[in-house]
Amino acid sequence: MNIGIDIDNVISNFDEALLEEYLKHDRELRETGIVNKNLDMTEGMFDWTEKEEREFYLANIERIVKTLDVKDGAKEYIDKLKQDGYNIFIITGRDNGEYTNPVEMTKKWLNENNIYYDKLIFTNAYKNDKHGKTEKCFENNIDIMIDDSVHICKDCMENNITTLLMDRVFTRKEKGMTKVKDWKEIYEFISNYKINVILDTDTYNECDDQFALIEGVIFPDSVKDKSLTHYGPRSSYSNLKLFLEDKNDMKDDFTRGYFEHLLTDYLFYNKYIDTFSKAMYDDYDLLNSYLIEKYNVKLPEKVKKQVFYKKEGMLKILSKELVEKFIKEVSELDLDKVAEEIKNNPEKWTKIRELKIY
Repeated sequence: MNIGIDIDNVISNFDEALLEEYLKHDRELRETGIVNKNLDMTEGMFDWTEKEEREFYLANIERIVKTLDVKDGAKEYIDKLKQDGYNIFIITGRDNGEYTNPVEMTKKWLNENNIYYDKLIFTNAYKNDKHGKTEKCFENNIDIMIDDSVHICKDCMENNITTLLMDRVFTRKEKGMTKVKDWKEIYEFISNYKINVILDTDTYNECDDQFALIEGVIFPDSVKDKSLTHYGPRSSYSNLKLFLEDKNDMKDDFTRGYFEHLLTDYLFYNKYIDTFSKAMYDDYDLLNSYLIEKYNVKLPEKVKKQVFYKKEGMLKILSKELVEKFIKEVSELDLDKVAEEIKNNPEKWTKIRELKIY
């Protein structure tokens, strides 16, 4: 399981250190102290002008960040997570123009504080504000993302990524989000999350492989913005070549499941149908019960609420025969051979047939 972890205010004591520096500078300015404790330091906590605040922040932020302390328990619980078999991905928005060399600065700080990580990932917290970390979560198959930003956590949640929002004064009013106040709570959530997932899949010895494969198959359609996961503007435009270039290989089961989903989309839209309309969704609902019974499908708990059934009506675009033929073809495919063929002959697998839409 892959865990994504932000640095500032999750691993480091960013807010505490910044507040200490702001209080020192305030005494040098007017010594009026905190005038609004409910606002962020950069947004009106002190009675500074906007120019005074920005000049101080930009002139001092690199110095402050280089000497941040580690939050209580962060190192110890990250080490425990690694010992328990989790992969640690540190995902930070520090590539935002505020630091001379954010990569080297961050690596040095992590090394000096003995913070373990399998991979260190940078985004621009300002330029990539909308989907920056969400996209990195997709690219690295992150199962749980831990962050202190409300908008980042909301975007991850909307795209079906399990998220933990770190407790801050400015996050306590948020509703409908899983909040954690310290690393003990983070560790307990992640440990229990894995147990619950295994129980829900109804597997035992094979739970890791089967769960990862199912998660991969489900994942591309589980997000709000499908262009983020289909390597194209929509499902019918899945670009298999770009996917394989991005993932490099298909050694893990999640990636194999993900590839199978995109391959299925590509074949379905470019070989089996030439017309698309909203009536297809009614056809899906009419066919679901029949296919589940015919193939003895046991739906994972995660997707049960997303599968709909319609008992009455006529199929307008699809047919049982067409869908059964499609399922047979896909089930007989050798994914590794198809992937190799796509790499060697991408033209064959990147042609998109324009569908008639009505």
